[in-house]
Amino acid sequence: MAALAALDSQADLAGVATGGAINEDLQQKIWDISAIPLEGLDRIGRGRVTAPSFSWIRDRLAAAADNAFIENAGYGTSAGVTEIVNSASAPLNRFINHVQISAKAVAVSRMAQAISTPGSVGSLSENLVIANRELMRDIEFSIFSRLGASVAGNAVSTAARAASYISWLDVTASNVVAFDTFSQAGSGLTQGGWETSGNTWAIPTGTCTTGGLTETLVRTSCLNLFKNGACDTTKSLVAMSTAEMKQNISTYMYTSTAKIGSFIKESGDTSSRAVGNVEYWQTDYCLLELVANRLMSTLTLSNAFTPLWIFDPGQVELVYLIGPNTTAPAPDGLVDVRWTSAYWSTRFHPEATAGIVGINSATAMAA
Repeated sequence: MAALAALDSQADLAGVATGGAINEDLQQKIWDISAIPLEGLDRIGRGRVTAPSFSWIRDRLAAAADNAFIENAGYGTSAGVTEIVNSASAPLNRFINHVQISAKAVAVSRMAQAISTPGSVGSLSENLVIANRELMRDIEFSIFSRLGASVAGNAVSTAARAASYISWLDVTASNVVAFDTFSQAGSGLTQGGWETSGNTWAIPTGTCTTGGLTETLVRTSCLNLFKNGACDTTKSLVAMSTAEMKQNISTYMYTSTAKIGSFIKESGDTSSRAVGNVEYWQTDYCLLELVANRLMSTLTLSNAFTPLWIFDPGQVELVYLIGPNTTAPAPDGLVDVRWTSAYWSTRFHPEATAGIVGINSATAMAA
């Protein structure tokens, strides 16, 4: 073996033929920089369904009215007494949604599993963990970031789809005189919501002209939710949007035009940090939790716009026909294959969800 030349720099070791003579220092860990909270799924409830298309019935009390009955009058002959089937008195509304299948596939060769890798990156189990996380993130995206109507689908050419949040915003189709939960900062959009003609949840339509979010729009949405019975002063609602929109709201709260009282900090908090954000907004009718969802994005019809979705998390459910699960088909040659999937949908009460659409998030919020 020939002697090495003088080692007067590390380049002499790195220059040794066939890969150099420096041991590689590779940390035995994989850093996941995309692990983020699922702001929507973390807040809503869970439920079960037993059919690929499922229904739920919404009932509500008749509007309060003056009620005086004549003692010896017969049934239905005096003011204030109506039959239960009368929609003006006690309407029953049946809604339908469909189960959406979301799936991720993992394929790892036998050799890849046998090789020593940092952070077990080549193991089947590690890749399944990653796939399951991605699956739940895809479900979050499908509900809270997609411009999507409900679709019954079929087993051959069309995937069934659960209604995304943007198609929930409508109470005028519920055969009840109610307070609309669809509003827009700009103009030109027509609400979608429940369409009895096709038994589907439809997305808004029209040519969107965007505008800046206003405090009045938010307060009006909360007022209408309150009148619909979706919230009260003891309950927290969620106001969810993009990170840019959340920052826009916080910035406005510190202006002189905001109709906001003194900011409150937690009891016992003696830190000297400067506070430049707003996490909660107490309105006349509810406490709004302001949430920035990384997976929410602008939506596009005729042009791009940003929604602000205000909802009662207690009135929204992620439901499963089959919960997240893993199946193991036969190996593909010397490659092990796994499928992770979930058969899921959403169940909700449209009066409890409000949306402000047509927002230009680059425009400063105003009064």
